[in-house]
Amino acid sequence: KKNQDLMMRLIFEYEDSILYLCKTPEEKKKRFRMLVEKEHHRDIGSLLQYHVMIVKLLALCCKGKNPTTEIKASGLLSVDDVVNTLLDVAKCPEGCEDGPVSPHAIYMVREAYVIFLHNVYTETARRKGGAAPPPTAQQGS
Repeated sequence: KKNQDLMMRLIFEYEDSILYLCKTPEEKKKRFRMLVEKEHHRDIGSLLQYHVMIVKLLALCCKGKNPTTEIKASGLLSVDDVVNTLLDVAKCPEGCEDGPVSPHAIYMVREAYVIFLHNVYTETARRKGGAAPPPTAQQGS
């Protein structure tokens, strides 16, 4: 628990440089370009792999009964952010050049976000005896 709290504190301190591929439309365009360009295949220095590992690390910090880290993590990536990423990871954002995205790249990103969704929202709700909060984004958009 102590290590989980330490990791969350550090992630919050450096949030802008850690979670920069998932918040703004520009960042999402950059992530999509990386997926199309197969940036994740780089031997060293793949920003996409780094992003995926950070999302997984966030999810792991929320494993177990640690309400403080769960609240902090849900503040970093909302249910809407996670669901939209799961649904739209392979879609070309507006103003971005379209191109094919490999199934492996889609799986890699989705896997991290599914783990996050499970550990932060589903398991938390299950332990509390309720359901995870529904996404507020309009369906089908």
